[in-house]
Amino acid sequence: MNRIRKKLRKVYLRIITAKGAPHQVAGGVAVGVFWGLSPLWSLQMVLALVTATVLNVNRVTAVICVHLSNPATLFIYWFTYWVGDLLLIPVTGPSKPIAWSALRSSLGTFPAVAEHVLARLLLGGVVVGLIAGAISYALTLRTITRYRQAVQKRRERLRATLEAAAPGGKTAQAAELSSRA
Repeated sequence: MNRIRKKLRKVYLRIITAKGAPHQVAGGVAVGVFWGLSPLWSLQMVLALVTATVLNVNRVTAVICVHLSNPATLFIYWFTYWVGDLLLIPVTGPSKPIAWSALRSSLGTFPAVAEHVLARLLLGGVVVGLIAGAISYALTLRTITRYRQAVQKRRERLRATLEAAAPGGKTAQAAELSSRA
């Protein structure tokens, strides 16, 4: 458990210290979360990179967040299928269990089963992805903004301390901190 916590902490620090404006970093997180929740398995990273580039958001955070969905893939697909199924009830009626025995006996039913499953996975993935992406954008933007404000305040306090300690003005360290701000 400690190893997982360390990895998550590393990912968290990588995201909040990512280069770019806070809205760009948060946008990258939102894009990564959105595509990480899609059932387009082998295309998730490529789609995240293309979308992040088109939207001018942070590509690194988009790719990081796509990878965060990998350990939870089975739960994600079950959940997005369930959401898609709920949303399609008014259109198709209640979902019937897939007859896996019929699928094994006849490949002719495979397209119907694939259509049934993919429609629900895609619709559920888009809906859940949009909601999760919006929430992750807001939370990430807030977190990064607060983090950067705290870093700025720390630099200002250190600069003030160094200037007060130096007889007759700024020290080299205070000048360096002033140039960073």
